[in-house]
Amino acid sequence: MTLTTTFPIVFSLAQKHAPRLVGTVHPPAGGARGPGVVFVTGGMQTRAGSHRGFISLARVLAASGFPVLRFDLPGLGDAEGEVRDFADNADVIQAAMDALIAAVPGTERVVLWGLCDGASAAALFARDAPRVAGLFLVNPWLQSEQAQARAMRGYYRQRFLSPEFWRKLLSGRVGVVAALQGYVTNWWRARSAAPQATPESQVESLAVRLLAALDGCAVKLQIVVAGQDLTGRAFLQIAEGRNLPLSQVEEADHTFSSVAAQLRLEVLSQQFLESFCAS
Repeated sequence: MTLTTTFPIVFSLAQKHAPRLVGTVHPPAGGARGPGVVFVTGGMQTRAGSHRGFISLARVLAASGFPVLRFDLPGLGDAEGEVRDFADNADVIQAAMDALIAAVPGTERVVLWGLCDGASAAALFARDAPRVAGLFLVNPWLQSEQAQARAMRGYYRQRFLSPEFWRKLLSGRVGVVAALQGYVTNWWRARSAAPQATPESQVESLAVRLLAALDGCAVKLQIVVAGQDLTGRAFLQIAEGRNLPLSQVEEADHTFSSVAAQLRLEVLSQQFLESFCAS
C-alpha cells in the first residue's frame, strides 16, 4: 500500500458566525480515479474513528486512488460549535463535501461513507444532493425500540445456544445472574413492545424516513451489517423483505474492531468504489 501525505483542512458552514470545522484530507495516490469519499462519523466519534479505524480505511482508499476526507462534527474533536442531533447535520455534510471537492482537483462527486447514526444522516441528506455519487452505510441507526428489543432477544437466544457461552459460564468467566437477568429483561421488552404503528402515524419516525430514503435511493448504495451488533440486527428487523443491497459480516461488532472484520470492511469499501471506475 502506497501511503499519501495527508493535510489538514479547516472549513465553515455557509451561515455567518458559523463554527470552524476541522478535517484531514487523504489525497489519492497517482491522482483521482473515481469519486471522493467523505466519512460521516456516528455517535460521539472523532474523525479518527473507533480504534483509529477511519484512519486505516482512509489510507487504503487513498492508496487505491480515491480522495478521502475525515472530519469532526460540530462540538467534537477539533471542531468548534455545539454537538447536534445527527439528523440536523445536513449543512455540515454539504460543507464537508464542498471542502473535499475544493481541496482535491478533479473531484466532482462524492461517496458518503457513514457509520451508525452517521449512516442514517448520510442517507437522509443524499436524497436532495446532486453531487452525491453513492452511499456506503454501515449499521444504520433506526431508533426503533421494538426492533432493538427483538434484536436483543435474538442476540441472547444465540448466546444461550452457543457452546462457547456455556464453557465460559461453567468456568466462571460469565456471571450467571447477570446473564439470566439480561436475557429475561430483553425477552420481556421484545414481547411487550408495541405493535408497529400504521404508516400514517409513523410518517415522521426515523425508521420510516430512512427506509423511504433507501427505497427511493437514486445513487449507488451498499449497506453493511455486523453480525454481532444490535444496531445492525435491528436494521435487519425493520428492513426485512426490502430489496436492499446488503452485506453481512457475521464476526464483526459495531465498529469492526477486530483485525479480520476491519480487513473485510476495507475490501467491501474498495469493491464499492471500484464499481464506479468500472462503469
